[in-house]
Amino acid sequence: MFCFINWSCSSPASVLFYLCIPHGSHSQLVFAAVGCLFSTGEYVSALVRQKEDHINAGVGGLLVGIVPGMIKQNMRVAAAASVGAGAAMCAASFWYAANHTERYLSYWEMQKRSNSFVVSRQSSQQTPFEKYAAARHADRS
Repeated sequence: MFCFINWSCSSPASVLFYLCIPHGSHSQLVFAAVGCLFSTGEYVSALVRQKEDHINAGVGGLLVGIVPGMIKQNMRVAAAASVGAGAAMCAASFWYAANHTERYLSYWEMQKRSNSFVVSRQSSQQTPFEKYAAARHADRS
């Protein structure tokens, strides 16, 4: 099941590489490279920019776009795929986050409305946190 000899290889290192890889694993290596590049790009972008937003996914997509260019050995394919994948991942992450945040806020807004009918406290009554915040504000003034 292993490819022991690859006569089209030009160096001994590539022969050793083909000795360890079974047939049909080329696509597995491509998918592994894509996942590795995306997660690394997204993580490094978040680490450098100190932000968690949709642009991090776009940077990961830009790195993923290099893989088709490497397979085709064409720089134009790499540039086009990189821009396309980066834009697609950035847009998808942005729209997912916007939809998720909208649902999250609407859920908490509904909770707030339902709790306001159950527990009706007067506006003059302060919670301990509000008292603490007022004291801190008075100290800073």
